[in-house]
Amino acid sequence: MQSAWKKTPGRPPANSQDQSTADRILQVAADLFMAQGYEKVTVDVVAKECQVTKATVYYYYASKASLFTASVVRLMNEIVTRMKMILSSPKPLRDRLNLITQIRLQTGGTQLDFEMVMNEAVPSLTPEQIRAMRDSEELLTSIISEEFAKEIERGRIRPLPPRLYAHAYVSLLNAFHAKAHGEHRDEWPATQVAKDLMDFFWSGADSPLSVVE
Repeated sequence: MQSAWKKTPGRPPANSQDQSTADRILQVAADLFMAQGYEKVTVDVVAKECQVTKATVYYYYASKASLFTASVVRLMNEIVTRMKMILSSPKPLRDRLNLITQIRLQTGGTQLDFEMVMNEAVPSLTPEQIRAMRDSEELLTSIISEEFAKEIERGRIRPLPPRLYAHAYVSLLNAFHAKAHGEHRDEWPATQVAKDLMDFFWSGADSPLSVVE
């Protein structure tokens, strides 16, 4: 969310670099917030990591709260785009989810739990900012839910509410992510964690009447 402030002397002039600078700030901010939490990350820290001035960050984002909101929405949109690409594959859903799981486990090793970061930030956010992030999160759940609904229609998994499947999968993914990047991360590679997660999850989802792929 860009600041609505008018440009004044001392602020960077508008040019072709504006969008890339704004995006770079969001990318760095998202990484920092997810790794350290809302309270520990300051605008100063983001500016230094981006090698820009604090004034430059405020030029694009009016406050830490707006920077956090925009960075989280950007992050979620990136995840949604990547997930759509993977889920559009003709491969069995289990294989597609397994790939998503591997990618998730291989990235963001220092990331904190998303809900923990959100809960920490909520007191500083407006209702509109919270809604913007929750809407992005909801889109992610809906995309996964749609795929489970298709599997149910084909008789391949038990006929439970698709959103229940989606929430269960995401919850397990978060739990396994924490395990994969815990004390024994070097002893439990992402490929094995992904396989363990899908074996565990599919043992409950697979129906005796499921169609053989």
